Amino acid sequence: MFLRWRFSVHVQCPQDGLYSVGAALRHTEVLLSLKHFLPGLLALPIVCGYLAWTYHQRQQATTLELEHQAKEIRKAEWYNKAYGSDELKITVFVARSNPIRPGQKGLLCYGVQNATAVRLDPPVESIQPSPTRCFSVSAAKTTTYKLTAEDKAGHTVEQKLTLFVQ
Repeated sequence: MFLRWRFSVHVQCPQDGLYSVGAALRHTEVLLSLKHFLPGLLALPIVCGYLAWTYHQRQQATTLELEHQAKEIRKAEWYNKAYGSDELKITVFVARSNPIRPGQKGLLCYGVQNATAVRLDPPVESIQPSPTRCFSVSAAKTTTYKLTAEDKAGHTVEQKLTLFVQ
């Protein structure tokens, strides 16, 4: 008994297009016997399993990559909320010991973001742009300090702080 035997397997993969595995026995007369039919029958599940495994691995890699990208985006959003983006900003300007006694030293702390220059009036010491920096000051009377930060475009922001002397 002779039959014409033809088969093909199609697996759709969105990234790569269409996988297609076809038998080499198309339009060929094959004697329907276990000797000829068994190798093709065994190859079909192996090929289908391999294609399904490959597709699953690619999907899993894509999913992991998307999760990693989402995590990086959340981290960048958190950073921008906490520290701003390219905006010139004075993040902190505080007196750690306030009030102080006459002649006693106090601690002033400041932090700036995206600044190229920083000034303190009245000047106490030379200061540089920094995310966080503290230095000692002493005052005989209550003093208001003004911190001014400037960026490379010439924009400025300022903040005032009063150190009380009692």
